[in-house]
Amino acid sequence: MTEVLLPAAVPSIVAGLRISAGLGWQSLVGAELIVASSGVGYLMVKGQAAVSTATVMSGMVAIGVVGLLIDVALRRVQQVIEKRRGI
Repeated sequence: MTEVLLPAAVPSIVAGLRISAGLGWQSLVGAELIVASSGVGYLMVKGQAAVSTATVMSGMVAIGVVGLLIDVALRRVQQVIEKRRGI
């Protein structure tokens, strides 16, 4: 089990983590847009109410950058695992 099945499943597990991390980030930001009283989503809603395009755009950029960093970090983890396995 630990010598065959788990090593064979690791790439799929890491791919699933990448997808779920992205969906989790989307859900977090979405919840902040609706009900939070702090966070990037909340700042974007406040910026929209105050017609502050710069605040909304900077919030969008921050959300994108954090999402990209999450994906890059998990891709790096995947590369390290694949390198160890010799893929």
